[in-house]
Amino acid sequence: MEHISKALNQLNPQVYESSVDEYTPQVDKSSWLSDSGISLRYRDKSFVNFETDKGNKLALDKCREYVEGFPLVRPINYHSLGLFSKGVWGVGKTHLVCAIARRLQERCQFVNPVLYMTEPDMLRRVRRTYDHRDGEETEDEVLRKLVGIPLLIIDDVG
Repeated sequence: MEHISKALNQLNPQVYESSVDEYTPQVDKSSWLSDSGISLRYRDKSFVNFETDKGNKLALDKCREYVEGFPLVRPINYHSLGLFSKGVWGVGKTHLVCAIARRLQERCQFVNPVLYMTEPDMLRRVRRTYDHRDGEETEDEVLRKLVGIPLLIIDDVG
């Protein structure tokens, strides 16, 4: 593609610019956030509006490092990230995973890379397949969809 771009640029810079714009894939990301499964309450969460203190600064840094290192091409076998706080809620775990999702969606150019769900929601979705009726998802279809997501975020585990 680069050699074609150079040749077009040598012919006429205006032709080159219009040709590049014409053939650059335009991705509509407008529905990615709603398609990701993130509730309205958390759609505006980001690293910028995360309130840090000495107890959660390390978690914020690790989450930023994780998402900036996330491979946009072939993320197979990229390491998992676990955020745990034993017996404590309200420390910002959901905020951080939603911030990861938003940042990854900003970085990605081709496909919505994130699906967020809680463990209970995931289990309900699989259990619903046991009463399979024609036209509904099968257990295999659900599992294939979950495995095929570049970043599957499962919140409220345990």
